[in-house]
Amino acid sequence: MPQRSDIDALVQDLTDFQKDMEIGELLKSDAAQPPPTEERLRQTEQALETLKEFSLSGKDGPGDLQQLVNIGRTYERLSHLEKAYETYAAALGMAERLQDAHTRATLLNRMGRVLSKWNRWEEALDHLDRGREAYRELGDGKGQARVLLGRGIALHEQGEYEAAAMAYREALELAESANDRGTVANTLNGLAVLATIRGDFDEAVSRYETCLGMF
Repeated sequence: MPQRSDIDALVQDLTDFQKDMEIGELLKSDAAQPPPTEERLRQTEQALETLKEFSLSGKDGPGDLQQLVNIGRTYERLSHLEKAYETYAAALGMAERLQDAHTRATLLNRMGRVLSKWNRWEEALDHLDRGREAYRELGDGKGQARVLLGRGIALHEQGEYEAAAMAYREALELAESANDRGTVANTLNGLAVLATIRGDFDEAVSRYETCLGMF
């Protein structure tokens, strides 16, 4: 089910015409529901697809772009990977037309994450590498760290443990430099899991204790 932060972002970006159609009220009520029924999911998807059509039917603009990103995030939360990927791809094209380099970098990272969840590893790593390069051009160390964390996770899940460790360590260095505590903690957790796999339990316990304290 969509999380409240995603719904709030979507509703805030609605046009007056979309608000008149009460799409926002439907999405808000869905977010407040207990575990969704098939009917509620169908209604939510219908509302999201309607919003996407509105965003793609007008002129490219920052509001339309942000709405597409929020719709993609909501689909990702719902684990509708194909719809999330399609929406992010549409947003990426718009970001490139608008020359919005930061949103482009963000979308490449999110598309890489979706493709990883979809087990489309080669495409995932390609998007993540492109995302990292985009963040590097922006001088955004925090963004690079998050991409590298995603790259480590993708390699880890394929059993490429040495390559995953290298990505995690590089992510950790960048995240510490950027004071990104969330990425530091998640990266330490990934390194702890790898230490457990190779039987280095002292390192595993040390890293688990550190990241638990941060969480």
